[in-house]
Amino acid sequence: MTETWFEYRARTRRELKSKARTSLQANMDLQELHSRQKRSIAFPTGSTFTITPVLCIPVVSVGDLTGFLDIELPFTIKLPNATQVTYGRKDDDDRMGIFSVLIDSLNRFGVDGKACLLRSVCEVAESPLRDDGLLGEILNIVLT
Repeated sequence: MTETWFEYRARTRRELKSKARTSLQANMDLQELHSRQKRSIAFPTGSTFTITPVLCIPVVSVGDLTGFLDIELPFTIKLPNATQVTYGRKDDDDRMGIFSVLIDSLNRFGVDGKACLLRSVCEVAESPLRDDGLLGEILNIVLT
């Protein structure tokens, strides 16, 4: 008798779970402290990461021709190269840098940047963004 795909999947999952339990018990029995150095990645000098959300609004429609108003807001992050990698630096320093840029940007639009950011942090902490893709994940990470 041949095994169906569903039976095979159930059998392999059971085997993996039993191996995982055995491995976990072995590690707990050893009572050893495991550690490793913090790793980082270095990019070529001048590397950047850019995300550009675009809002495209149709404004004119004449026959087959349609005009759009495109609003782009690019976010560019300079990536660290081998000379910029620092050790022992806290993630809070990076977060505070992002917060100060956000506050300054909001202040330029005539909005109280600090109050807006604090409210956003509280709202995301209360109800994290779910199913909002990459941008939602980034906002969850930055604002919590």
